[in-house]
Amino acid sequence: MADESVGRIVSGVDDRGVATLVLSNPARRNAITGRMRRAIEQLLEEWEEDSTVRVVVASGEGGRSFCSGLDLAEEASREHRDLAQDLRRFWGAWQRFTKPVIARIEGHCIGGGVLTALHADLRYCSQESIFSIPAARLGLPFGFDSAQPVVEAIGRARATELVLTARSFDAQDALRLGLVSQVVPAEELASVVDQLAADIAENAPLTVRAAKAGIREAARDAGDRDLAAVDRFVAAARSSQDLLEGRAARRERRAPRFEGK
Repeated sequence: MADESVGRIVSGVDDRGVATLVLSNPARRNAITGRMRRAIEQLLEEWEEDSTVRVVVASGEGGRSFCSGLDLAEEASREHRDLAQDLRRFWGAWQRFTKPVIARIEGHCIGGGVLTALHADLRYCSQESIFSIPAARLGLPFGFDSAQPVVEAIGRARATELVLTARSFDAQDALRLGLVSQVVPAEELASVVDQLAADIAENAPLTVRAAKAGIREAARDAGDRDLAAVDRFVAAARSSQDLLEGRAARRERRAPRFEGK
């Protein structure tokens, strides 16, 4: 039996194509350990190739904390260079993943937890959620790989204030900043996110993939955009059976049955 005290990832895929990724390290408020990072990297690689997976919902176990960041007790003995390389690989796995990801945020979302959530395409949080990026208060390094998703999400000025002050902020502040898409009562969050995931899963997977890539690149500076990748995804959608299915369903006034082909 695995030692759950060092953290684990609980995952699954239902018959709608909704995959779930649960950060489970409750003793440390779901802090992410090295083993958890490696498990996530492997899952994302597997789900990328699994045509039955259409959308991923990431959450934290227990409802009291989405993620409190990296497990600092574990990382304290690591060489900075080794940890930096591991984290770059971890963030890269999220960035390469072409299917939509929803972060369901309950309770605390701290440091690396914020960065993890920012690698999702949509972020829904409960009214009780609390956020912070406390690197400056803890003396932790905060370089380009950490700054990039924050700046992309909320802009340079707001990112600078949040990171340099290390202040905590609540769900409404997160909504105002653009850090989250919607704030939902805690008792409704799971059902709201589940319906959101179901709505996405019903749509044409190749179009969804192309749209995610296009939106991502549109948010980047012109010199950093990978338009060739977007063009490949658009071409795949344009020549797909799903395009024909969508037209047929509309003509026949029925729900489409997309297969991602």
